[in-house]
Amino acid sequence: MHRITVIAALCGLVLALGASPGLASETIGSYTVESAPVSAQVIAVGGSLWGWINVTNSYVSVNDAFTGFSILDDGYANPTGVTIEMTFAPGTLINTAGTDLVVFDGRLSVNSYAISTEYDSFATELALPSTVFVDTGVDRDYYYQHSPDPNATYHADIMAAVVDLSSLGVPDNTQVLKIRVRSTSSEVDLIGVGSLYVPEPFSVAGLVGLGTIAALLRRRRRK
Repeated sequence: MHRITVIAALCGLVLALGASPGLASETIGSYTVESAPVSAQVIAVGGSLWGWINVTNSYVSVNDAFTGFSILDDGYANPTGVTIEMTFAPGTLINTAGTDLVVFDGRLSVNSYAISTEYDSFATELALPSTVFVDTGVDRDYYYQHSPDPNATYHADIMAAVVDLSSLGVPDNTQVLKIRVRSTSSEVDLIGVGSLYVPEPFSVAGLVGLGTIAALLRRRRRK
């Protein structure tokens, strides 16, 4: 019984070690987001009315708006030419079969974006016109930093567009650590970006853990 208890405890440790850092999950409509970025920063600004949107009437930084969960609580809106660089934890955004990334937009107007990755130093951009966004069936009421009425909210239908990293030239099974999202229309309501990748339960750290279990069992047999 003692040996079984030890093995169970060590297996739990392996699973913990094998999990990707900061991994969480959130379901929005038919999309299950496995990981949000761990950091976000503005690279370029195209105008003066670029400001937060939030379900609470309070300031939120660009970094806080696009990291962590819940994705839909906040974001940034307007204008053309804003570029945000987002960093993902290692192992959480990988080009696997099918789509790898989802972009959420609070549709109030015709919003469009362009996506690039650090794989080729952000040289290749994938256009995400308004026509590729589909309604998630989820909505939110947001306050806007530059609203003429500071106590007014606006109702936004949450739209989603998915990205296959292969479309950006990223080879199969290659991880991406940084992406850039650039607004290409006069009005945007960028709510969030997330990884659709589900990591394997046993990473390199997990394999090390399995080796440790095997070694302990060998030692017990010798006694």
